Amino acid sequence: VTSDVHAVGGIFSESLGTVVSSVLLLLGMLVVAFFIDPILALTAFAMAPALALAALSNRRRLKAAATRQRRHEGEIAALTTESLGSIREVKALGSERRRHEELRQKSEERREAGIETYRIETRYARLIDLIGAFGTAAVLVVGVLRVAAGAVSAGELVVMVSYAKRLARPLRDLARQAGRVTRALVRADRIA
Repeated sequence: VTSDVHAVGGIFSESLGTVVSSVLLLLGMLVVAFFIDPILALTAFAMAPALALAALSNRRRLKAAATRQRRHEGEIAALTTESLGSIREVKALGSERRRHEELRQKSEERREAGIETYRIETRYARLIDLIGAFGTAAVLVVGVLRVAAGAVSAGELVVMVSYAKRLARPLRDLARQAGRVTRALVRADRIA
């Protein structure tokens, strides 16, 4: 419970600032981008729905994996507490090896659940990077066409491509914080 409460409390101190700064940065970029060229701005921000869809689809899998991981951690803590609390009985019955084997098995199950959780997070991070790269490429292609048509200058295109590259960072930060919040919600469920 102490570990879960600390982790849930950490979300407010760690994630809240990142979320607020990312949202403000996105809003500022959106305003400037629309001032420069609405078509390029729409192209640059077109990746946001794809990122939101990726976040929602991965959130369920991440929550399930994090729930399994926390359940195994709880079982390890319970087994350890039970064994230490009844150390005399464990010694008297000669069941140290059995208890040790149970703890080893539970630790292995927890390790596997942790690996699965981090695999999901890693796949998710790669997907976000890929969507960001496609967004930047789209802005570059549309921007070159807009420069050729005389709608924007080459300098404005450079600014928009820079925004498209930087746009991925706050969106990725928001997506990572969504993963952290999901894991914290699993812990909050355990507390409840």
